[in-house]
Amino acid sequence: TSWMRTSFYQCICEIYAKPQEGTRKLEKEEIAKTLVPYNVELTIDEIELLKKLLAEEEFIELNNPKISELDKFWAKKIFGNNHEDKLIKTNRLLRLLASLRQNRL
Repeated sequence: TSWMRTSFYQCICEIYAKPQEGTRKLEKEEIAKTLVPYNVELTIDEIELLKKLLAEEEFIELNNPKISELDKFWAKKIFGNNHEDKLIKTNRLLRLLASLRQNRL
C-alpha cells in the first residue's frame, strides 16, 4: 500500500491509465502492467516505519507533487545510491504527465 502512495507509482498510473473526464481510469489490464515491488525484502523496523509514514502521508497534488518521506524511503530501497536523481526525475515526470493529461481534455 505504501508503494502505491509514492510518486513512482502515481507516475506509472499516469502512463498506463486511460484519461476519462479529467481523471485516470485503470482497468484490470492496465493494473496488471503496473509495477509493484513484491520481491523487496523489508525488515521489521522498515515495516513499522512504513506504517508510520503511511499514516502521516498527505494527498498527492499531481500538478505540484512534493517529494514525500514515502518517496524517499522507496527510492533508497529500490535505487540505492542513485535515489536522489530518481526522485527528482520522477517528480518532474509526474508533474509533466499530469499536466499533459489535463491539457488533452
